Parts: sequence; structure tokens; C-alpha cells
Amino acid sequence: MIINEQGSWMVFDEYPNSNWTGDDSYYVIDDSSELAERIMTYSNVKPIIENGVVLDIEILPKKEVEEIEKPVTIETIKKELDEQKKRSEKLAKQLEIANNVLEELVFSDVDDLDI
Repeated sequence: MIINEQGSWMVFDEYPNSNWTGDDSYYVIDDSSELAERIMTYSNVKPIIENGVVLDIEILPKKEVEEIEKPVTIETIKKELDEQKKRSEKLAKQLEIANNVLEELVFSDVDDLDI
């Protein structure tokens, strides 16, 4: 098992008791330890780390699900999709203009450039 300072943890049976990720922000905990069992029992923990070793965990309150301010309806989804489509079309037009300028630079005669 590995765990990072934020309390995110992972277990990979093929690589027990090792940091298989190569990410140094994770700390290794013996998969068969009581500490590992406690970590897997709770959904929101914070490791207590000292000298690069996880000594224990702090069990944090469960995260509250944020309430949605407005209900999601087909109309709000359609409106968001329309706005995204408009932004995409605008970006596509800007990309086309930039591409045309780039082509002019690439295919123009070097002597014609004011450099």
C-alpha cells in the first residue's frame, strides 16, 4: 500500500509493500499491517508522517456532498452545449486565421519580408 500526504492511497497486489509508481510523494505501508487495514476502512484520512514514515492516521470527517445550486435540466445542458459550440467555432476561426498567416510566412519569399 502507498499513501500520499493528502491521504490518497492505492494498493496493487502484484507489487505488495512497494511504491510501484515511481512518485516520491507516496509513502509505503505494509499491506498486511493494522495501519493499512485502518486506512482502507475509512474514506477520509490524513497520514501522520514523521521522518519519512507514516506512523498513524488522523480520521477526518466525511466530506459533505456539495449541493447543486440549480437543478440540471435538459435546457441548461443544451444552453451550455450551445455556448461551448460558439466558443469552439470562434477558436476554430482564430486557428484558421493563424494558420493562414503561418502559411504566408512559410511560403513567402524571404526577400519580401521586412526583417
